[in-house]
Amino acid sequence: MRSCVTERGPFWVCAAILASTAAFKAASLALGTGLLAQPHPFLPGTYRVYVWIGLAAEIGAFATLAWGTRRFLLACFGLSIVFLGYHAVGSFLRVAAPCPCLGGLLGHWKPLAQAESPLSFLLACGLLAASFVGLFGTSARDAAVSDGDQTGGHAGHPSPVAALAAVGIWLLLGVAVVLLWRGIFLGGDEGMEAAKSMQILHGGLAPMWNDQPPLWSIIGAGLFSVFGPSLSWGRLLVVVFGALMPLSWAAYWSRRGLGWAAAISAVLLWLAEYTYLGSFMLEVPAYAVGLASLLPLVIAGYGWLPLLFSALIAATGLSIKLTAAFALVAPFAWLCQRSFKRALAWGFAAVGLLILGSFLQPGWSWSTMLASHADLGASQAWNFRFDPGVYADAWLMCLLALFAIANGYVKGRLEALAPWLWAEGAALLIHLVHRPFWPYYDLHLLAPAAVVAGVGAVELWRALRAAGVSRRQRALALGAAAALCLCWGGQQANCIAHQWKTSDDFAVSPITKELTRLGRAGHAEFAIEPLWTFAAGQVQTPPELTILPAKRFWSGQIGEPAIANILRSNHVDALVLGGGETSEPGWTNLLRDYAPVVHDAGVVLFERRALHPKPIALRHDVRDVFLHSVGF
Repeated sequence: MRSCVTERGPFWVCAAILASTAAFKAASLALGTGLLAQPHPFLPGTYRVYVWIGLAAEIGAFATLAWGTRRFLLACFGLSIVFLGYHAVGSFLRVAAPCPCLGGLLGHWKPLAQAESPLSFLLACGLLAASFVGLFGTSARDAAVSDGDQTGGHAGHPSPVAALAAVGIWLLLGVAVVLLWRGIFLGGDEGMEAAKSMQILHGGLAPMWNDQPPLWSIIGAGLFSVFGPSLSWGRLLVVVFGALMPLSWAAYWSRRGLGWAAAISAVLLWLAEYTYLGSFMLEVPAYAVGLASLLPLVIAGYGWLPLLFSALIAATGLSIKLTAAFALVAPFAWLCQRSFKRALAWGFAAVGLLILGSFLQPGWSWSTMLASHADLGASQAWNFRFDPGVYADAWLMCLLALFAIANGYVKGRLEALAPWLWAEGAALLIHLVHRPFWPYYDLHLLAPAAVVAGVGAVELWRALRAAGVSRRQRALALGAAAALCLCWGGQQANCIAHQWKTSDDFAVSPITKELTRLGRAGHAEFAIEPLWTFAAGQVQTPPELTILPAKRFWSGQIGEPAIANILRSNHVDALVLGGGETSEPGWTNLLRDYAPVVHDAGVVLFERRALHPKPIALRHDVRDVFLHSVGF
């Protein structure tokens, strides 16, 4: 006989979701506010029609209570499938069309209106997860009997097979992505990180401006000294460092009989973050090394020696980039569950080792870091805000994660998920406030969600196998789960293919070829986006302009006139600029001595007139920007 514990919690969750969304619909229809009068982007008619349909469906779901709680949960399960299918179509068509879960009442408050589609999707995910657990879950007592001691925090040992599988899948996917992006410009700060390593390789740390810890740049310089300045080798290095994430996940979950969840988490994260996980940037190695500080703790316990070794790994992650602190929330939370005093000791040890290491590493400048990050409150940084759509794009991950949470609540096993939920909550709360928010920060939000989602996938499979339902019902549930996986996988594959087709291939660009020729002849070169000079195997000139991140401009440390003056005094022979730079008055006098030589990928290569006296005929869409601004 099914325990009432199984259905009581999911029933109230489903009832609360349906009641709140139905209230929103009723209020929006009564007031006539928000999106109601707007035409639907991919269905006939206006939003008003579909709000009425959604309200009727929710009232119908409540009516099934007359036939019992189980019928109500079945109605909620079916309704959630419809809502998720609606959202999947919108995501496939790349249209932000709020699912009929809220109805449009939020349309007059712009911040919430922008979040309405992701929020309504998350509500639909919650409806599906809660109803499924209520229908197919087991009670806490049944779970304890069926799972035995595997749910305990110290039961079992890390499975080497699960760890090898998770790391192997990560590396295979990483190599595939690196090969896919070979020669393709990915944007972000990748070119800056490559240029820093190139500068260290040829000129050292001293003359270079850098507002980040130098450790990763030093590691990159060592790699390039062995294999040459290849971005593909740099990206492979990131993939290898990133493999510490699935290794840590497998070590943690295999003690609980869920080691294969790490492999699923790796696949989910690669599909969600297919660009920045293989990009030669700081975020992935910093996060992965920071998370690896969990390994000594889960393998050897929280004695003083494993604690010190873990703190050393944590300090190393922070020495790559301070945002490794987002990953350190998980081991800190794990320690807090066991000994708050040791958690504090671990934290102080990690910070102390970080400060000590900063004095031992050449090129570390706390003052430069502070100057770049302390005065951004009233600047353009506030235009780059957190986008809740990151969760909507990773909707399958969110769905599995919510199932894992609901399942853990019913079975009384939320303690094992707590460190990852802490990491997710801390990242979300910080990024809601922090400015600027760059796309590669999505890792802080999606990595812990992927961990919980991997557990949800394993638990979902176990629940379907153990559920006391007919073979036909189990086949239907498996079919629905497979359809959702294929839908999201296809959606992400389309996004990857679209980015691959529309990306610029710097490896074969005429700008890269001309820069390579000039570099071999001994001419000094500079590019606003330093990936161009790196692709040509050259260093940026002068070293103090190796990188020019937006924060350096926003904090007032440099400006366009200053850059032009530095370039003039250093007699730079080749400049790779974009239209945004040349429209600034500070460039006008400098560019009178240069001629445009090559135009490609939205940028123009300028050379001194003495080297190339005849300018090229620029395309019409860039002629006004360049020729008019420099007086041709």
